[in-house]
Amino acid sequence: MSRIVLVDANNFYASCEMVFEPALAQRPLVVLSNNDGIVVAANEPAKRLGLKAQPFFRIRQLLRRHGGVARSSNYTLYADMSRRFHRLLARHASAQEIYSIDESFLLVPEGLGAEWGRCLSDQVRQWLGLPVAVGMGRTKTEAKLANYWAKRYRLFDGVVDAAALAEAVRTVLLAQTPVSALWGVGRRLSRRLQAAGVHTVADLLSHPGDVVRQLGHLPLWRVWAELQGQRHYAVQTQPQASQTLVCSRSFARPVTALAELEAALADYVMTVMQKLWRQQLVAGEVAVFAAGSRFAQGAAVPAWAQHKLMTPTEDVVAVLKLARRLLHQLYQPGRSYRKVLIRLGALQPRHQVPAGLFSRPSRAQQALQAVQARFGPQALFLGRQGALQPQADWQMARNRRSPRYTTCWAELPQVS
Repeated sequence: MSRIVLVDANNFYASCEMVFEPALAQRPLVVLSNNDGIVVAANEPAKRLGLKAQPFFRIRQLLRRHGGVARSSNYTLYADMSRRFHRLLARHASAQEIYSIDESFLLVPEGLGAEWGRCLSDQVRQWLGLPVAVGMGRTKTEAKLANYWAKRYRLFDGVVDAAALAEAVRTVLLAQTPVSALWGVGRRLSRRLQAAGVHTVADLLSHPGDVVRQLGHLPLWRVWAELQGQRHYAVQTQPQASQTLVCSRSFARPVTALAELEAALADYVMTVMQKLWRQQLVAGEVAVFAAGSRFAQGAAVPAWAQHKLMTPTEDVVAVLKLARRLLHQLYQPGRSYRKVLIRLGALQPRHQVPAGLFSRPSRAQQALQAVQARFGPQALFLGRQGALQPQADWQMARNRRSPRYTTCWAELPQVS
């Protein structure tokens, strides 16, 4: 029987920053959300100070007192490092399921153990500079739990093979692991289990299967069964098709002018359409959302406008025209806006939709895609998208962004 391995990059956003600035590993480092609002990632020194998931304005002074550093989210860098990370892992597996930006399930032959996991961890560190945790098990749930132990307990040196653990060690770990740490056990189910006296994974395993099914229905029973070595979740080699695609940004300042909102929306339409093209999908529905700050007087009330298409499309010009019309329906003169969102829905694979007169890409789109494919996504804009760039001060604030070391020639490190 093959083995399942979960490889998870530790503190991924922060680790990507430290790859190119190794000295940051010795200082508290936090990575901030859009508009530098909230801490979304932190390295270990910052976690010890309790800085994760905090509004930046509240921890700014504490971070400064400890010589810490804050970075704006550098999504271009993180996406490219993620691509390299998953590509490297794929070399070591017969099958791979990319579970998230920093996690992959791997299917590997039986017989590989913790020593193999350490070699893999060492190679990722050597080639990419990223620290990882490796969890190995008979099933995906067991691999996920082993990965949790690998991160939590230093004595394992970042690698746990659940099937090879001594029975006494496994018993202690199961008794110390809260049931909320299990894959698929959220807050609501965790509260229900605790009310029934199930506080740890050991408590859950002590119950027979029929009782577990009554407590959490079929999904919890599957988790319980996978911890017993029964495989119910396969490694999915084909990514599931997206149901919706969304692009949204908060503005750095309130926006009142319709022209500025149109420029922002055009930028988001281009971003979401590039996602659509990469996944070879067509959209059957377009929706636009606009809202102001809930704390400000004169702010626009959050509102949606949407339209279903008679014929699914992948044409960026058609989508932009429709999105603009929907924005005009929502716009309230004199009101201030802090956010605009574009959502594509009713998605279908492109090859499943018969080619028709109105579903084909326009000549403008064909030219746009050809130029972008050759010179990069920033080489050519939709007219309204580039009208106010780069001087638009409403654009998302990322004043602390690090260079895009791996994707932008102008931002490569210089050695003197």
